[in-house]
Amino acid sequence: MGVDCRIFLPHTAGLRDVADVIAILLGKKAELAPLSENSVHCKVEGVEVKNAAVATCAEINITDAVWGSDGKRGDRWFLYHFEFNEGHTADGDYHTRSGRGILARCTSINIAMAVELVKFFGGEVDFNDADATEVDFKSPVKKDTLACNGKGWEKFQRRMFAVQPLTKAQVKSYLKHSAYGV
Repeated sequence: MGVDCRIFLPHTAGLRDVADVIAILLGKKAELAPLSENSVHCKVEGVEVKNAAVATCAEINITDAVWGSDGKRGDRWFLYHFEFNEGHTADGDYHTRSGRGILARCTSINIAMAVELVKFFGGEVDFNDADATEVDFKSPVKKDTLACNGKGWEKFQRRMFAVQPLTKAQVKSYLKHSAYGV
């Protein structure tokens, strides 16, 4: 077992949307592609979402993604949890948090990615699940993640398209929290 960065997302964080935002943050190209005569959607290259061996999870696969601040690239894989419970009450009988989640190895690029992902959707990040701090960063849940058509959908798609890849400075700024370096 290793040291992980825990990413807590709201129930409204859709699997494909999360996968697309991660891919953009890790350097994949996005475009606004036509969906209909009057609508566009954010289309991101190199993203695959599929069933996982665990019934309550899905796999997010991103080809040729950035691995660290040195610019090296390679395929990345994340396990997206649909039922992500954490923390316990004092008596140990109940979880204190529930939502969607991702466990990523505790590297500076994954911490930087987690913070930007939570800025986009809302939620919480525990940079290092082996230290005493359970919440290192949090952001309120974004309401537009529930948009399903019309202007709300268009606004959400354009907000996703506006996400920028992580910079070297962003990645390096989390080195002090990383258990494994970049």
